[in-house]
Amino acid sequence: MTSDLTRREWLIGGSLLAGSALATNMAVAQTFPDAITEPSMRNPIRCGANENVYGPSIKAQEAMNEAASRAHLYNFRVGGQLKEVIAKM
Repeated sequence: MTSDLTRREWLIGGSLLAGSALATNMAVAQTFPDAITEPSMRNPIRCGANENVYGPSIKAQEAMNEAASRAHLYNFRVGGQLKEVIAKM
């Protein structure tokens, strides 16, 4: 039994292999580090990363929950208000 492998099949197989390896590396790179609760010179707080060890406040959580309950709806009213603001400008 002979297996004739064309250049096209070889390229497709190699591309799929390379793509899956790249996707795996990207998924690993997107893991989140633990919160820094004890900063030091070797383990500083990264201010540019917008981190908050304590998480969102109760009011912020309530606002997010309320907004999430309406996230599936289109808000055409605000679009009209936006058009009016742009028209005035």
